Amino acid sequence: MPLIDENVRSVGREVRELARLHRELAQAELQEGLRRSAVGFFLFGIGVAIGGLALAAAGFALFFLLSRWLPAGAAAALVATTFAALAAVAYLIAFQVLRGSGSLLLPRTRALLWELLRWQDKPKDS
Repeated sequence: MPLIDENVRSVGREVRELARLHRELAQAELQEGLRRSAVGFFLFGIGVAIGGLALAAAGFALFFLLSRWLPAGAAAALVATTFAALAAVAYLIAFQVLRGSGSLLLPRTRALLWELLRWQDKPKDS
């Protein structure tokens, strides 16, 4: 009987080791995703600040250019409409880009766990 007891202990050790390795993989994957996201958000913030200043300057320049031929109110409305259209296009592009990003969803860990679940459900030969 000690042979069966030793086999059960061995399987238990292997299962614990497998669970530990999966936890380490999930932690590493999450840290990598968070690090990339933090850098991306930082650069995005800098881009928004500089882009906002550039758009404000461009808006004033466009307003002063258009006010030569149009009344001030019409020039301001045209500039505002142009910027609203640009913002809508930027929103749609950003939505498409962000929809495909799933780095924080732990894709490798999920794939490994799904593979284990499928392996567990396979019919066993008797």
